[in-house]
Amino acid sequence: MENGENGTLKLKQQDFLQRKALLHRIEQRHATLTDRLQIGKLQLEFTRVANPGEVEVPAEQNAGSGTGAFEQPYWAESWDSAFVLAEWLTNRLIKDAAVLDLGCGMGLVGTVAAALGAVVTMVDAATPALLFSRYNTLAWSHRVSIQKVDWRRDQLDRSFQWILGSDVLYDQADWPFLHEFWSKQLAPCGTVVLVEPGRRTGDKFLQWIQTQPWQIEMQEVTGQAIVPTRIIQLRPLAPKANRS
Repeated sequence: MENGENGTLKLKQQDFLQRKALLHRIEQRHATLTDRLQIGKLQLEFTRVANPGEVEVPAEQNAGSGTGAFEQPYWAESWDSAFVLAEWLTNRLIKDAAVLDLGCGMGLVGTVAAALGAVVTMVDAATPALLFSRYNTLAWSHRVSIQKVDWRRDQLDRSFQWILGSDVLYDQADWPFLHEFWSKQLAPCGTVVLVEPGRRTGDKFLQWIQTQPWQIEMQEVTGQAIVPTRIIQLRPLAPKANRS
């Protein structure tokens, strides 16, 4: 791959053919659109589902394990929270850092992290989401790994300096599972960064997370939305020293 301007990469012929084959595989099930995005100083082409409202859950997923992971095809939406988190990343030094994009969906946040030089792992419980994520990160495939993961029951064999999640707090039943997952997968000096679009469940999460052993930092971003978007950073609290 050759370096382009403004953080872009030019694909060689072999990469182009691989990209074409993967897009053909995706478009057997989903109509797509490709947007030209400007995120910070990065210019990216990002391919997404053209009509998210028309995406149906396969019958075998409807009859699934009961975890709730496939109840709705949330992965097919381009959530505003992902754009806020991606923009936030462009102002951070993450080159060569181990980054986990948790609930990656179609892969916008992980794609931006890879373009910024991070070593990225992208995970989601929905297989179609992983195909889009792989397609969108092909230019940086040498530092991107993609894996199907359900945070309620799965673990990874490595830790991360950054765990990123955009709009993953909507289901209160997930919070204990997420807390346990972050605790196991985060490096000792790492940071969990969550972006949440000002829902009432976000208010409740901020109350709940204060009962857990995390240092919490929160800021609000006011954009076009009526309700400000929250950027929540979590860092593990240092264990309290024993008093003799």
